[in-house]
Amino acid sequence: MTFQVEAEDLTAHASHLEALTDRVDTAISAAEQAMSDDAYGLLCSFLPPIISPMEQEGMDALKAVKEGITTTAENVRQTAKEYQETDQAGADNFSQFDDAVRVKESAVALRGVVPAAGPAGGTAPVGFSSGSDAPTGFSAPSGRIAPEGPEMTDTVRTSVSGSPAQQGTPMYSEPMRPTQQGTPAYSEPVEPLRPASYRDDTSV
Repeated sequence: MTFQVEAEDLTAHASHLEALTDRVDTAISAAEQAMSDDAYGLLCSFLPPIISPMEQEGMDALKAVKEGITTTAENVRQTAKEYQETDQAGADNFSQFDDAVRVKESAVALRGVVPAAGPAGGTAPVGFSSGSDAPTGFSAPSGRIAPEGPEMTDTVRTSVSGSPAQQGTPMYSEPMRPTQQGTPAYSEPVEPLRPASYRDDTSV
């Protein structure tokens, strides 16, 4: 079972049905000749009134068959036409989406925006080829170039390990102690030590 319909096959089937009506017309013409009064000659002139009622039923059946085949052929041909129109309408709708996508891709290329790609995508940013060295500050996972100089801080520096600095959030750091900031730490004065053998002779 398949849902694929070929409109050309339906049209060919309708043509075959129309050809069958021609054969039915031939049978109807033969029945009309058999029902005439002179069909069997003078010696058998008594036969037509006897067999005519039966032949009339057969002729009516042939005419009904012809009408049914003609109606079926017209329905099949109309169905094929509707399938063709539906397919064409669907193709036109999808072509509009395709044109819109192409326009957006062209706009992206004109703006020089780097296409989104993962770490293994192999997409090089605009401005240098994939075979050349990456510029200073370029991050492969994000595909962006970080600023250098004073603007380059720890809060925006790209980290390969996926730390918060890669996501643009400031990293927490403990406050620096006075010794780390370059200022001398406060300490109490220490009294000089006297040797154990020292003795104050001034008291003698």
